[in-house]
Amino acid sequence: MDITKRQQILEFLNTKVKSYDEDPNKRRITTLNNYLNRLKLFYRWLYNQTNDINHKNWQTPEFIKIKNKKSKRISPYLEGEIWEKNELL
Repeated sequence: MDITKRQQILEFLNTKVKSYDEDPNKRRITTLNNYLNRLKLFYRWLYNQTNDINHKNWQTPEFIKIKNKKSKRISPYLEGEIWEKNELL
């Protein structure tokens, strides 16, 4: 309950970002979005757990309303990870 500012969430997310040398495939964006979505879900539950038992009117707290980052990658898979049809046969 001590976390109430967007900056606190962003500082945590920045600890999960790797440099280009560590992550040349830019998978860090997917990881960052995954952490952000889990945080949103958790804080939504935390702030609404006592208000509505049916979970129908839950509100997301304002400080966690952060947009996901968009990846410029076309596919989440590397070229070496994609199989050709003849390789499967």
